[in-house]
Amino acid sequence: MSTALRLPEVPCLPEISVREGVYPPAEDSWLLQRAALRFARGRFLDLGCGTGIIGVTAALLPRVSQVVFTDVNPAALECARENAAANGVVPKSVFLRSNLFSRLRGELFDVIAFNPPYLPTARGEKLRGSINGAFDGGATGRRVTDRFIKAASSRLKDGGVLLLVSSSLASSALDGNGNEETRAKLEAEGFSVSLAAEDSFFFEKLAVFRASPAK
Repeated sequence: MSTALRLPEVPCLPEISVREGVYPPAEDSWLLQRAALRFARGRFLDLGCGTGIIGVTAALLPRVSQVVFTDVNPAALECARENAAANGVVPKSVFLRSNLFSRLRGELFDVIAFNPPYLPTARGEKLRGSINGAFDGGATGRRVTDRFIKAASSRLKDGGVLLLVSSSLASSALDGNGNEETRAKLEAEGFSVSLAAEDSFFFEKLAVFRASPAK
């Protein structure tokens, strides 16, 4: 069963469908969507696509030639495929089950967008089923984010960019700021980093970083 979800302030994507067992768009998705509307172009990778909200948004832009949707959750890929069909962008779309870049051997992209699981998660806090992968960032919240940062530069074309969601909660230090840590680790991998979008809540600050390999 799926439910229609209205998205706020999105001119080119009036609604998508959300399946049971798939991460529904929330504040972090809308931040990344705003960044995608500004920076998506060429060959675009929606990594960990969930409902496909980011990739479908990108595919609706004339300057985007192809979108590759990936997720480890087969229900998410099917949901993304349905939303691509509903918005008429299947001809631009490729769907692939992949854990990060595991099934993308040698493929390069102009833009890679990723909203990783970033919640610090103890053993007793894990969710049942595939949807756990959309939330579970390990003990510090950084398990997937840090793997992505290490691998991402080799997947970009010349002049390519990353759009990466980060949370202040995802820190390896007890009282650290996860967003500052994400920026520092991107810079340590040779990226030039700027802030594409951010929002604050009473318990965390979310950010989308735009990063490109420094010349």
